[in-house]
Amino acid sequence: MFFDLGKIYDGNSTVKEGDPFLIICRLSLSEAVEWQKDSVPIVNENKLDPHDYLFEEKEDPEIKNFVFAHLRVKSARPLHSGTYRCHSSHTESHQLIVESDNTIEATYDFPKYKVLKAKDLRLVLECNVTESSSSNHVIKWTKEGVELKPTSEEFKQIEIEGGKVTFKRPNWDDVGHYTCSLYNGSNGSQLLHKAEIEVIAKPYLKIHPNELTFVEGEELKIECIVFGRPTPHVIWRFENETYNDSTDRVKITSAVTKEDSNILKSYFILDRAQMSDRGSYSCLAQNAAVTDNPVDREMPKATCYVRIKDKYAALWPFLGICVEVVVLCTIIFIYEKKRNKAELEESDTDQSPEQKNTPDHGKESVRQRK
Repeated sequence: MFFDLGKIYDGNSTVKEGDPFLIICRLSLSEAVEWQKDSVPIVNENKLDPHDYLFEEKEDPEIKNFVFAHLRVKSARPLHSGTYRCHSSHTESHQLIVESDNTIEATYDFPKYKVLKAKDLRLVLECNVTESSSSNHVIKWTKEGVELKPTSEEFKQIEIEGGKVTFKRPNWDDVGHYTCSLYNGSNGSQLLHKAEIEVIAKPYLKIHPNELTFVEGEELKIECIVFGRPTPHVIWRFENETYNDSTDRVKITSAVTKEDSNILKSYFILDRAQMSDRGSYSCLAQNAAVTDNPVDREMPKATCYVRIKDKYAALWPFLGICVEVVVLCTIIFIYEKKRNKAELEESDTDQSPEQKNTPDHGKESVRQRK
């Protein structure tokens, strides 16, 4: 007998109606076998009925200190669908689904997934009943095991119409694991079939502002805000170079914010910026909405342009002003010196009016004496 010792339960998880199934449970020698289905003890009413349960306990000589409890049914019916435990204290369980003629199928964007995008105004989940011989059935919706109910809030609405759920104004909180279950309509308690839908959010990225300036020699740090679930993997790109992880010069860090688990902040850091670091930087992200998508595998991205400023850039205008002042003062000094020299030479060559009149007065006095 092969049994994965990392598990408590093994056996069939799905079986067609009318086929046999087997569930195996591993217990310690001190634990008594107490089989339950949906937390209710299993009791056989007629051991000759092929639809009834058969119990058996076995030990494996190669695996000591354990006993293996077998639960077997020769012919499965829809009522056998449910959650099984072999001991009431077990937190783990085994889920069995009996597939009948009444089955249910989910609608996906691609296998198992529905994708929520940042600008979607509505999200629609849909399950359809197939091979149904009767309309006497009920479809129930759950998210993460909790029953989904219609709401009518001001900014968000959830409408449920049988196999269709519509989210108006969906947000990242609507991401998760959904189940549509088909029940027998006579009492709504007999599980016939179920389908799983995984709603994931395609990454949405933002770098603000889209132009950044850093001083040469100082730290260059770019922040990229990423929305998406499951948490995306972030890749950075500078021109034609791609960075998945930190390198000698580049340090890349990413972490989910404490305020909101839907928000991831990623940083691209250079300790000392150089003039050659000027250029276009891009932040790209991917998760299952990209990697598993057979149609659209283009990674969303946000881009910014980085300029590197000379560390002496603030000094050059000051030095320029100083040079201009020196040149201007020199010009003024030279001009004033030349002007003063010219005035001095002019004063030496020109006679004053008193000097010009003195000889004439002397001649007149001589004439008068004669």
